[in-house]
Amino acid sequence: MTEILNVLEELDSEEMDLFQWHLTQGISNFKIPKSQLEKKPRHAVVDCMTQRYPDDARKLTMLILEKMNKINLVKCLQEELGENKETVQSKHTAEAAAAQKQRSKAGAEFVEKHRTELINGVSLVEPIADDMKPLIGDEKTESPKT
Repeated sequence: MTEILNVLEELDSEEMDLFQWHLTQGISNFKIPKSQLEKKPRHAVVDCMTQRYPDDARKLTMLILEKMNKINLVKCLQEELGENKETVQSKHTAEAAAAQKQRSKAGAEFVEKHRTELINGVSLVEPIADDMKPLIGDEKTESPKT
């Protein structure tokens, strides 16, 4: 992981503190306890990242650097790794969108499977219709018969 260390060597001490702060606060699904990073030199931070996230240490580094607006360092790291110029954040956003789509599909399947029980469980229709007005407009609807 010398390429990560090379990039972190480009950060001044204040920027390195901010990098470590992002690690301890968590970014995406990545988070490292503060006690594991306190007063650690750069190489120890890299070791900690690679031990905790062996397959994602590079991705984590690029996410944090993007968050810090260090796009030039992200590009340097991408070049060292032979990756394309697409930012890690945009890749992550695409992954998140795909995951959201999958969750939406699962939700739709749940509603379809339990439609009757859900409908029968609704006792007050007017508040729901009022909440849906922005979606369905001011169309007059026939009151449901109970």
